[in-house]
Amino acid sequence: MAAVKCLHYKYTGSKDTAIGTSVYKQQEEADYVNNILLIRDSIDEGTSFKDMLLLVRESVNKAYENANYPLEYLWNDSKENARRLFDSAVILLNIHDRSYLDSVMPSLIFSFIEADGVIKGHLEYNTKLYRSSTMQNMIAHMKNLLKLISEDINIKISDTDILSPEEINKILFEFNDTDANYQKDMTIHRMFEEQVEKTPDNIAISFGDRNITYKELNQKSNQVARLLQEKGILRNSIVAIVLERSPEMIIGALGVLKAGVHTCLLIPHILKRESGILWKILKQRLC
Repeated sequence: MAAVKCLHYKYTGSKDTAIGTSVYKQQEEADYVNNILLIRDSIDEGTSFKDMLLLVRESVNKAYENANYPLEYLWNDSKENARRLFDSAVILLNIHDRSYLDSVMPSLIFSFIEADGVIKGHLEYNTKLYRSSTMQNMIAHMKNLLKLISEDINIKISDTDILSPEEINKILFEFNDTDANYQKDMTIHRMFEEQVEKTPDNIAISFGDRNITYKELNQKSNQVARLLQEKGILRNSIVAIVLERSPEMIIGALGVLKAGVHTCLLIPHILKRESGILWKILKQRLC
C-alpha cells in the first residue's frame, strides 16, 4: 500500500493520496456494512520511506477499526461527491477477496499474493483509459521503486527515482539533443529573412486549411513591425500578443522581433475572455 501510494505521488505530484482496499475475507456469509475501505494519507517527500510505512500502517489500522462507518455517508460528506472516492485499489489475495471491488470498479487494481517466501504482483487496468504500453511502464516503475526501498528503507521519498537508466538517458540526452549549427552573431529574424531569400514560395506555416509562404509571412510581419514603430514602441518595451494559437500569433511574434523589441509576451486569448480581473491587472502593468 505504501509503495503504491509513493508511485501515485511520483506520477501525479499530488500529496493527498486516497487508495482503496477491501475488508478481510469472510469465513462465512454475514451482513456487514462495507466491503471496501478508503485509505487516505498525506505524503511528505522529505520523510523517509520507513516513516511513510508507519503512517500508512496507522491509516490502515484506523480504517479497519472504523470499517462499519457507512461509506455512503463518506460519499455524501465529500466535497467532490460527483467523483469516486478512489480510483486505485490495493489488495493482498491471501487475506482479501478480489470480488469485493466489483461494486466500485477502480481503474487500477494492484493485487499481490505471498507464496513460498515470494510476493508476486498483478496489475488490472481499465483498457478504455490506459494503453498496454503505459501499464508496462508503470509495472517497471513499481519494480524500480520496490528495489530501491528494499535496499534502503530509510531512503527519502524525494530520492526515490522510479525511472530506469535508459529512461533517464532518453529524457536528459536524447530528447534534448537539439544542437544545430547556426550563425550565433545573427538575430532570429535576420536568419528568417535569409530563408525568405532562399525559398520565398515554400510553405512556412500550415494551419488547418491555411498555408502561408515565407514571402507572405515576411510581408505580414514587416507590416506588424512598421505599425509598432509608428506607435512609438521602443527597445526594451514589452509587447503583448493576445491571440489563440494561430498563424497570426507567429506573425505577431516575428513582427515584434523585427521592430527591435526584446520582450514578446504571448497571452492566450482565453485569458482576456474569461479572467477579467487577471486581465485588468495585466493590462495595467503592460500599459
